[in-house]
Amino acid sequence: MVFSPDLGIAEVASEIRNVVADAVARLASALDWEVTVGAPDLAPLGELRETFQTTVAMDTDRTALRHLADRFEVSPDIRELVDHEWTTTDFDRARVGRRRVHDAFRTAMGLMDLLITPTTATTAFPLGLRFPADGASGIRDGRQWSPFAFLANLTGQPAVSIPAGLAASGLPVGLQAIGRRFDDMLLLDVAAAAEEIIGTQVPWEDES
Repeated sequence: MVFSPDLGIAEVASEIRNVVADAVARLASALDWEVTVGAPDLAPLGELRETFQTTVAMDTDRTALRHLADRFEVSPDIRELVDHEWTTTDFDRARVGRRRVHDAFRTAMGLMDLLITPTTATTAFPLGLRFPADGASGIRDGRQWSPFAFLANLTGQPAVSIPAGLAASGLPVGLQAIGRRFDDMLLLDVAAAAEEIIGTQVPWEDES
């Protein structure tokens, strides 16, 4: 099993790193895992995010989505997707970028059966914001609060988010386990084991 606190490309709040590292250590001890630290050979985060966003646009029925967005209020992300003037060059670049990410993960997963990262780089931020303010959640660039989960979507690999513990604020912290393609059952087994070993944490008690 390989643990990567930042995939070599992301800034992660120190508290997130510590909670996830502690959870990984507890799982490794209970399940007799041999843990190494590493990461796939990936492009810079900004380039990866651009590849993902363009791939989403390429795979979307943008005409139908535009009609929907013109009738109803949609999120800023959807608004940007339908308003952007996409080009064939954009899509060609995304296809190449996606293939590179896929190849990087295929190579890495050939040497491991499980890759664990944090689920997000920060804890939750106030409702209604697209991202936390810069520096407010332990990272300099608040826009980069979620540098991990989209990569599994981009490569088509199974992934699961598992409760790892609570931050000092009482907010939950998650770890993400990524498996080899079609190895979904391993992730379900890991999630079930983690629930027994780490338990589940309630951020606050119901006072009603």
